[in-house]
Amino acid sequence: ATSLFSKDAIESLSNHFIHLLEQLTEDSSKPYSQISLLLPTEEKQLLHDWNSTDSEFQQDIPLYQLFEEQVLKTPNSIAVVFEGQSLTYSQLNAKSNQVARYITEVYKKKTKKELLPGTLIALHLGRSLEMMIGIIAVLKSGGAYVPMDPSYPQEMINYILEDTKAELILGQKSISDNDDM
Repeated sequence: ATSLFSKDAIESLSNHFIHLLEQLTEDSSKPYSQISLLLPTEEKQLLHDWNSTDSEFQQDIPLYQLFEEQVLKTPNSIAVVFEGQSLTYSQLNAKSNQVARYITEVYKKKTKKELLPGTLIALHLGRSLEMMIGIIAVLKSGGAYVPMDPSYPQEMINYILEDTKAELILGQKSISDNDDM
């Protein structure tokens, strides 16, 4: 069926088959899990060349600023996807800015003081778009987030709150009420 495969594809398949046969005949006691269909050059390319993702990371720049740089570069690209829903970088940025302002206002109203860098804020959210919004919002407000999955037993949630002394808990209702989600 030459119409189904190009000459290059057929050559590649035959090279893989020959490589497989060579491995099987070299050591018949070798477990199948240790036999590779990939040629050594392909394995190197896949595992090392294409996976060479080392890069310098600017440690003096807060994570939310790196996120905002990405927003400027690709505002309409998809930033996050969860269960068929997605947000672009621009949408995620706008929603997290809105929630960050809300956090700052509520914290100030509740404690009668400014939110200091590193202030612990509990996020009582499961895996969701709202969790991503909440994480970025807490970082933008200057706080540090403490994740608390709603599926945790109440004793665990109580322990986390007591241990961290978080003065603010951000949950699904507070995010939803704030940004029309």
